[in-house]
Amino acid sequence: MAEKDDRAKTIFGNETINAFVPFLGSQEKVAKRIKERLTGVPESELTPIGYIDPYTSFAAGVLDGAIKIPYGVVSLTAEIADAFREDDVPIDESYIGQLEKYFDNSVLGKIQQGNEDIVKESAIGKLTSAFTQLYGLARVGASATVKAATRAKQIYNKYSTAAKANKIAKAGGNATKAGIRAKELNKLTGLQNFAAVTIGGATGTSMIADIEGIGTFGDAIGGPSALDRDERKTTEDEAARRLWNRLKFGVEGAAISVPIAYGINTVAKRIAQSGKKLKYSDDQLDQWINKYIVEPFAPSGKKSQALFEGIKRVEGEMAAGQITARDLILDIDQTLYKIAKESGISNNNPAVKRLVGRLDELLTSTDDVISNGKITFKGFEPKKLTEFYNFLDEIGVSKNQGDELVKEMYKVRNKFNTFKNSLLQGGNINAANKEFMDIMSERMRNIFTSEYKIMEGKSILPFLNYKPTESAINGVKSVFEKYAKQNGVELSAQDLEDIITDIRKNISMNSLTKTPEFPMTVLSVLDDNATQIINIADNIKGGRFKPTTLIQAENDLRAFQRFFGMKRDLRNTIINTMSDLAALTAKDRFYNNIYKQSQTLIEAGERAIVYPTRISAMRNLRKQNIISDKQGLQLKSPLGEATYTNPLNGQFTSREFRDALQFSEKIMFDDLAKSTVYKNLVLIPKGLTQISKTILGPFTHARNFFTASQFALGTGNLFKDPRKIVSNFKKAFNTIQPQLIYRNSPKDQALYKFLLEEQVVSSSATARDIAGLLDDIGRGGDVYMRIFGRFGRGLKKLYEKAADIYVAEDDIWKTYNFLSEFDTYKNAYANALKTGKINRMPADLTIAKEVANIVRNTVPNYGYIGPFGQGSRRLPLGNFVSFPIEVTRTSANIAELGLKEARNPIFKSVGYKRLLGFATAIGSAPMMASAMLAGAYGVTKATVAAVREFLPSFSDDSTLFVYRDEKGNIKYIDASGAMVYDTVVNPIQSVVAGVERENVFNEDDPLITGILKGLSGGIGRFIRPYVDESIYLNTINNLFVRKGITAEGRRLWNPDAPWGEKIKEAVKYALTEVAPLSYKQMERLRLAGFDIPGPRGEKYELSDELAGFYGMRPIKVDPIKSLNYKINDFKSGLRNTRSLFTSPVLKGGLMNQEDIIERYYVANQQRFKKYLDLKRKVEAAEILNAKKKDLIRLFEKRQESKNFALVQKNKFAPFKLTKETIEEAKRQENLLTDTFDELQIPAGITKQTLRTLFNMQRKMYKLKLNKDFESQISLEDFLPKPISSQSNAAPLPQQPMPNVNPGLAQIPQGGLTPTEDALLSDAEKQIRLRQRGLA
Repeated sequence: MAEKDDRAKTIFGNETINAFVPFLGSQEKVAKRIKERLTGVPESELTPIGYIDPYTSFAAGVLDGAIKIPYGVVSLTAEIADAFREDDVPIDESYIGQLEKYFDNSVLGKIQQGNEDIVKESAIGKLTSAFTQLYGLARVGASATVKAATRAKQIYNKYSTAAKANKIAKAGGNATKAGIRAKELNKLTGLQNFAAVTIGGATGTSMIADIEGIGTFGDAIGGPSALDRDERKTTEDEAARRLWNRLKFGVEGAAISVPIAYGINTVAKRIAQSGKKLKYSDDQLDQWINKYIVEPFAPSGKKSQALFEGIKRVEGEMAAGQITARDLILDIDQTLYKIAKESGISNNNPAVKRLVGRLDELLTSTDDVISNGKITFKGFEPKKLTEFYNFLDEIGVSKNQGDELVKEMYKVRNKFNTFKNSLLQGGNINAANKEFMDIMSERMRNIFTSEYKIMEGKSILPFLNYKPTESAINGVKSVFEKYAKQNGVELSAQDLEDIITDIRKNISMNSLTKTPEFPMTVLSVLDDNATQIINIADNIKGGRFKPTTLIQAENDLRAFQRFFGMKRDLRNTIINTMSDLAALTAKDRFYNNIYKQSQTLIEAGERAIVYPTRISAMRNLRKQNIISDKQGLQLKSPLGEATYTNPLNGQFTSREFRDALQFSEKIMFDDLAKSTVYKNLVLIPKGLTQISKTILGPFTHARNFFTASQFALGTGNLFKDPRKIVSNFKKAFNTIQPQLIYRNSPKDQALYKFLLEEQVVSSSATARDIAGLLDDIGRGGDVYMRIFGRFGRGLKKLYEKAADIYVAEDDIWKTYNFLSEFDTYKNAYANALKTGKINRMPADLTIAKEVANIVRNTVPNYGYIGPFGQGSRRLPLGNFVSFPIEVTRTSANIAELGLKEARNPIFKSVGYKRLLGFATAIGSAPMMASAMLAGAYGVTKATVAAVREFLPSFSDDSTLFVYRDEKGNIKYIDASGAMVYDTVVNPIQSVVAGVERENVFNEDDPLITGILKGLSGGIGRFIRPYVDESIYLNTINNLFVRKGITAEGRRLWNPDAPWGEKIKEAVKYALTEVAPLSYKQMERLRLAGFDIPGPRGEKYELSDELAGFYGMRPIKVDPIKSLNYKINDFKSGLRNTRSLFTSPVLKGGLMNQEDIIERYYVANQQRFKKYLDLKRKVEAAEILNAKKKDLIRLFEKRQESKNFALVQKNKFAPFKLTKETIEEAKRQENLLTDTFDELQIPAGITKQTLRTLFNMQRKMYKLKLNKDFESQISLEDFLPKPISSQSNAAPLPQQPMPNVNPGLAQIPQGGLTPTEDALLSDAEKQIRLRQRGLA
């Protein structure tokens, strides 16, 4: 055996063997501890348990809870019996004492003791045990109460009906209806069901055995539900104490826990069961759920699912059209490259640009023809070809090479016609085939061949705006001058300048012709107030020049084209034309499908999207705003109403559906995003910083690729034959875009287009989040391309390629998931066919669409972000909010799909693998990795808890990997950034971490304390992506709002430094924060590579910095250095807590003695927390092997030696009342007395109050830090006792009635009017009573 162990260590290494020991030994440890308990091994001789893996802890927790459920019920019975026993029965003779003794000595009790030892070792065990008890007993209690309430209602209804009719109902002709009616009446109403569940659930939870171990909210935050933990000496008193605790626990559950759980369950059920009906429900709760939960977060938003999916299909088909255009351009570029290489023409040769221009002219030169009812391209006109070949001869390109280029142009035209014919076959074109063909040819020549620099957006940075040349401006001035003279108007030089300024200010892009247009005042002596719209598209018809009022000659047209910055490019012509054709055909298909679907649904009596009449729409789309136009929908087409009639025109629907059908649906903060100032001050800088930190960051690219692989694990697609994994990954790599290394095969390109159409790829949540932000800015973010373009074409190309690669890193795993799911489902169907579970094998296309839907819904996809997520990107807060939203959505979908598949006999094994993969990805993998490191390096739970005490705020509650390096240094890895499912796991991880920390530093605290601390951190972390300052805003706030101090408290510059130094440090900080190319990481990598110390003398390890590429960078823990920062927090905390007393007492207002005593108590209560926190930090440092002498030296240096000694001795020091404080309080009292001489001012700090405060101070010096402040000292013990209304003195003889002041006749017995009693403070009430002689 020893030889085998040695051989294993030789092969795998000691650390690897040690890493697996915890998992191999946990079950044995449980068995051994239970055996020791059964055999009666003394407590002092029990074998230490050590590390227990999470799975064993979980199982032990379930067993512990299962045993304690019946034990809790029995113990409750014993407690009730004890409560009614005779007085002075000793505790050891009580029923509960006898029960505990009997159970502890039983076999089951000893098993439970051994198992409980395991549970206490980990947070997972404790939480699982508590949850098992709570859920089990609450479920039983709620179920029993609901059944009892239902039965009671049945009996009541039965006898109530009989009593009203004065007889018992008999069966008759309406027996069936009566039965149905009775069934409805016998159901509990929503309120009745809620009450039954709440009371029953609370009653059930009050039977828990370990109430004091779990605790209440009152234990954690204070309040009447805090449990009494002081054991009594007599049986009756002890039973009363326990029962009172149970009552508190149950009442708190009824008031808080059970209603919350019931509410969440109710909302979830409504969403799951009602689904699409919520929108049209009459139920107010349904409407509230739909408005505030479903519509903001559901992918479909306010749209129906069919409408949403149709729109997504349009987007996919348009994207596929753009890929087709890219392929055509790549083919042309390859041919051009080949020709240039063979002909010896350099890329920088002007002849290349001229050749591209000539190709553009050739492409648009010849009309299509109609053949057999279809639009076809027969070839280019001979004349055009001759001119083209002559040009090629001039620049040294051969005839054969020219043939290749002509062939490429021919291919482009044929691809155009594929879309045109599809549009023609849609049945919505009004024009004849020839007329339609001419219209489309004119659109290609006149709209899509040109772009205009003047339309590229405006910026607050003047150097970014397009400026026409002086000659271009003079050319346009000449056109206006000529036109004015023809109309008898003389224009001065200033008039011409004003016209140019007016054009540039009011120019806009015509949405149909895609050309600039502007308003012009008619220059005529007869009418100088009229205006008309000038559009240069009016001057080109059928490829020929057509004169207009202003632009009368071709030279005039060219003048405006130069002024507008017109540019022609073959690539733009192809992309623009293909995009237009793809959009037209996709939308035509979409509108036809919506119309047909609606007709089918109406005939089936189901809810449709559009209706033929407004009244039918109102009847079916209830609670919705139906469009009021008499003509119904009037959806416009870029082709014009005369050419294209939308099949939905004349139909009626809701306004929300209409906006969606027009592709003009508004999302949140739409108006805000349209503000030019907001765009330039918020959206553009936010977009730039996000691009800088993601698309232009090498570290981010590496992390993006490697973390995306976890989605394949989470969906179960890595549980395959390794050969199949490699094969599918290779296929995925060959499919993705951009085609940087080599061209994809036609088959691979066809697959990518299919995935685009199905909205699977090109849907990176982060990349599309940025793209959406660019769209919000306008023109798809051209402003960024112009910014990058200012620094040369190289940087512009770098940005474009980096963006493409960023998307490809996401696409490769989505494509892999698709291929893997396809294999899995096809094999499952094939097996089902063999076993007779199905009669026919589905077609490959059917399976492909089915699994594409699975990938869309189980891997984050920006297209499925709801309105809230899309709108949030427009806010200055939040960074990449789409990703956590999508992780949450897809996580729920994976679990739901896995359970659904597991119940399906065809996909049972698929479902189990999916659930196993998801469990591994969200929990097992992180826990196993953490446990393996702990096992390999001997890291205890106490060490991990101690490390958490010194984490920066952004790493608090993160998933941590803690280990020791070869030098013995403790290091941690914040793995949350590398764990894609951290969004859904972290709330649970935070609770576990919170319980673990309390287990180490406050072992006697109830479980609820750690749960609430962890839960608050988990919830904070969950919402952080949505409420945190964006990268840009955080930088601005640190510089200007926080005045050179970061949110973490780091000072960026010395406040007393010269202005020059401050500005230098501010600029340096800003550039570092927003710098691209992962500047910070690359700088650390450089320092590590050359072994250069960091700015604070840090030593960076090369291996650690390289691990940052995967988001797994180790960070060394220095407890002394970290504790130094925590001492800063402690010192400032003491100052702040002291001000809780001094500020209100010395501010000069009215304060009575009770207020002064209460403020002193509260101030020290908070001061106690600061001491307790410092104690935790010192203990954490000691756990992390900080040397005592180093700790002493640190506290001496910080002048905190006395407080260090106190926390070491578990003692507390309240703040002292100084002579100056007492004198200032007296001065304030005298000042009030002098100022308000007619008022009786309450005394300030009186001698009696001083005695009370000093008594409190003396008692506080005796407090122990390891006990609750409130349990050691009570405020009520020090407040003045109210004077009793009862007196033991003899009654006075009857006295004569005094003369009562008429003004006091209406004063109530208490001495104050109702208004005074409601509005005056306690001190002001005392003054009023003194004035009336009633104090």
